[in-house]
Amino acid sequence: MFGDPEKVEFTNSSPQQRLPALQAGEFDILLSGVTVTITRAFQLGFHFGPTIFYEGQGILVRKDIGVTKAAELDGATIGVQSGTTGELNIADFFRKTGKKFTPVTIEDTGQFINALETGRVDAITQDSSDLVGKRTQLKKPDDYVILPERLSKEPLAPAITGGDDRWLEIVNWTVNATIQADEWGITSKNWTNS
Repeated sequence: MFGDPEKVEFTNSSPQQRLPALQAGEFDILLSGVTVTITRAFQLGFHFGPTIFYEGQGILVRKDIGVTKAAELDGATIGVQSGTTGELNIADFFRKTGKKFTPVTIEDTGQFINALETGRVDAITQDSSDLVGKRTQLKKPDDYVILPERLSKEPLAPAITGGDDRWLEIVNWTVNATIQADEWGITSKNWTNS
């Protein structure tokens, strides 16, 4: 898009800091795992590109606690990542089921594995695709299971700050072109600039 790959800079940001950093103009677009919400659109002023992935929040548990569904976690200690929609989703789930749980807020997702393996928590909750990856990082992955329920439906999309309609259109059409290229089998190996 810029005619020079050196004009793009990629940065990392924690889930707690990514939206404030985008609002502050520290970067122009946020691409990783941003759930489209009405609050983020209207109160925080973000614009979203097309939904690129539908995620659902899941729960990863130690098998030795003997549960096969989330409603059986009454009284469990569950690791949740701060600054995410996951905090609200897990609280809503337990409120609706009339069960109780103790949330353990964990800032760094790298600490999720340690909290689960050391028994600090009985379970962790996060986007299901993230839990699949976390499970493979455990010392004994077969000692853990992702429960079948999905606590949410999370439409994930690129986010930008409001007020720049042309930038939003560039984001929208870049996503659309990528999806169309995939459908037509266009890759970097067979694409020609003609």
